[in-house]
Amino acid sequence: MADAALLVALLLFTVFVGASGELAALWRSWRTRRRSSYGRPFPEVAEEDVDRIVIRDFDQSEIAAVRELLNSYGIERWHREPIRVRLAMLKLADGDATKLGRLAISANQDYRDVVVSAERPEYWTHALNSPHHAREKLTKEFFEKDLRQYEQWLGRDRGRNGG
Repeated sequence: MADAALLVALLLFTVFVGASGELAALWRSWRTRRRSSYGRPFPEVAEEDVDRIVIRDFDQSEIAAVRELLNSYGIERWHREPIRVRLAMLKLADGDATKLGRLAISANQDYRDVVVSAERPEYWTHALNSPHHAREKLTKEFFEKDLRQYEQWLGRDRGRNGG
């Protein structure tokens, strides 16, 4: 809890005083590696990430349609974490608007299928099929590997539009 309070203080300092980029990088690093209640790392994302990935991965002529597909998730009261789900759809679509349409349908039926496939591919493929005695060690290993892979995808600068 003390770490969280310190990082909030650093964030406020960064925002209001205009501290160096190092503090902002520290905040982003901590924010991205935040852990769920199960102790598993997961990415925290913002709407700006969605916009950046859309521009990065899709042709200019597709952007309006892509945004419409993405915005089809998050309009219902029961839709959870719309930004995270939209990024998961973008990751799995890999610049293919047709595939994105199928993913939007899937997310609107059960968003967890899309999120797990995007954020936990190694775990989903390998750890669940491992012998029970090895699963705990592999789970942590695959979660960390999946997080690094997701962060790398999220941070890529170049795409179809030259980023």
